[in-house]
Amino acid sequence: MAKGSGKTTFIVFIMFMMCLSSIVAAGGLYVTSKEKVDASNLEIRSEATNIAVLPRPGNIVGRYNATSLKGTKWNDLSGKGNHITSEKIKGTLTKAEGFKGEYVKGTKDDGFTLPQQFENNHWSFFAVARYGSDKNQNRIFVSGEDTNWFIGHLSGLTGVAKYDNPDDPDHPYVAQMVTPLTNNNALINVHGTRPWIRITAQHNYFATNGKSRSTDFSFDTDEQKPHNNPKSIGINVGKYMDTQSSDWNVYEILIYDTYLDTVDREKVDTYLKEKYILADLKSGISLAGGRPKIEGDIKLSTDDGKGEPWYGGKERFGTQEDCRRFAQELGYPQWGHYNEKYSDKSKVNTCFFYGDTVVEIKDTDKTEDGTVDGKTREDMTFGCTKTYRTPEMNCESGSGTGGPNTIGGVAATASGAYCQAKKGLNQSVGKDWVQANVCSTHCNRDKCMEPGATFTYSASGASNTLTDYCEWNNTPDFEKFYNDELIKDVATHSNAEIPNKDEDENYIDYLGKHLATCKDFKYVVEGANTNSRVLKNPPDTSRSASSVYGDNAMGTGHGQGRLDSAQAWSAKDNQVGEWYQINNDKVAIISGIKIQKRAPNHTSQYVETFKVKAKGVAGTWEDVDDGAIFTGNTSGGGDKVDVFFETPVEARYIRIYPQTWGTHMSLRAGIYVGRA
Repeated sequence: MAKGSGKTTFIVFIMFMMCLSSIVAAGGLYVTSKEKVDASNLEIRSEATNIAVLPRPGNIVGRYNATSLKGTKWNDLSGKGNHITSEKIKGTLTKAEGFKGEYVKGTKDDGFTLPQQFENNHWSFFAVARYGSDKNQNRIFVSGEDTNWFIGHLSGLTGVAKYDNPDDPDHPYVAQMVTPLTNNNALINVHGTRPWIRITAQHNYFATNGKSRSTDFSFDTDEQKPHNNPKSIGINVGKYMDTQSSDWNVYEILIYDTYLDTVDREKVDTYLKEKYILADLKSGISLAGGRPKIEGDIKLSTDDGKGEPWYGGKERFGTQEDCRRFAQELGYPQWGHYNEKYSDKSKVNTCFFYGDTVVEIKDTDKTEDGTVDGKTREDMTFGCTKTYRTPEMNCESGSGTGGPNTIGGVAATASGAYCQAKKGLNQSVGKDWVQANVCSTHCNRDKCMEPGATFTYSASGASNTLTDYCEWNNTPDFEKFYNDELIKDVATHSNAEIPNKDEDENYIDYLGKHLATCKDFKYVVEGANTNSRVLKNPPDTSRSASSVYGDNAMGTGHGQGRLDSAQAWSAKDNQVGEWYQINNDKVAIISGIKIQKRAPNHTSQYVETFKVKAKGVAGTWEDVDDGAIFTGNTSGGGDKVDVFFETPVEARYIRIYPQTWGTHMSLRAGIYVGRA
């Protein structure tokens, strides 16, 4: 043995023992399944790279989501080998698809016990869960021991917890809970019954959706301390598994072998919220407090025999964005949401819809007492399914106010819903005058169709009923109505009653005057009211590019990017950042692209992957599908490929940004307008 090696070995041994002792001292979580992650689980291990966004990844000793459920074993993604094996599972665990990907589910007869042990205060537990149906709603996460310990759910309620609290001899008839009670000794349903909730639990802390729910409760009394650690945690196991089990869904479970502080708890909760909870509404969605009244033929769109929140054969509940997505899925133009302040807790975080019927929310619908100056409602929210539209204006196309960051918005040369003249007063005072001087001054349906409202032709003229001459119309083309049908050229129409030019022979822009008066003017969106896609191949005059090989003009040489053209658009340089633009010349629902290789004899030139940006009449370029990379042509693939967006966009311009390509960056392309 070399000189000094014995001393070195001793030091290494001491360091090893110190590390080992620190792990043991770290607390009550330890690996109970010694199975290693073998080659068959490599794809699961690679998914664990997501842990990089979480704090203290080395302390994660359990991580489970739908990607790791493999048959009768729920694999641990932490790399620590803490798999939930068949011995720990009762019944059958399966998967289902949610808005944020797959989740694991089970009935009241299905469950599991986590392999970790939760003792000695050094543990932190996180999960995203909900009730799996409206039938069996009791406990979900519980202690696997003979104790009355649960977190998150109980008897159809959410945001509740009990840490095996001992009875209070001074108040024997008062339930002892971690979470507060009402004055009537009843549990508080914090989040409603059905939504996904984020659960955080430690030996002296309980929270849901990032907020502590254990107000005015002390975990640190001598009576309570022995009950804070559950020893084991699972679903549908333990003392009450035969009488208080639930149908359940789980997105993810995270377990740490240490006590996380406030900052790290917030980081984990933020990670789970961003990954699984649709907390933030899609950009461009306008809301109004309240709910429109059900009047006349307007009815809630509920399934026969079932009330809210059943629509389309399913329960519909969750966040506001969940409700908007449900409306989009069901084809409803509007949606509503009962917020957490709503008095009927059974409806909290559930959705309501009006089906295909478009309703307008009025000022009285936004108030609690029905008066315009009443207190604003905060317990219900009503919104439009599509972006840049307002509930106050029937969520019609383009009803939202334009701005620097909008797609769509107010169009300077728009077409759409407006107050339109139906007829003239007489042979001398025609529809032109009525439109220019009466109808165009009313910018919303209520004013345009106001019962009893009148107008006069002159100061001494008789009163005329407004609704006899004006109507709210959202179907015709506004530009066409003004420029082709309404305002006549005095030079060619001797009977034109209003001039189309001023005294200096300048054309009078009646359309512009109408737009200037009605700031929130609404425009028709091509393809918004159809259930089919139409392939469009706009002319070369509606196309542009960042560069063209050989500096050829669009429509010539290497600037021929139309589908089935004689050549293709080819970029000047093969580099990321080049783009090819198609202008639809009007705002439309654009749902995809058809992309084609360069013409025969040069089929090795194509765009293999690309991103897409979109822009409305006003606004900035925005990523389609959050910057997703789409797959186009490939070396062994066909000449043309259809690429459809996950979320169709309301836009006028589309830009294709190639990311990878064949021997040269070349393409031919058209756009799909309308929804499938």
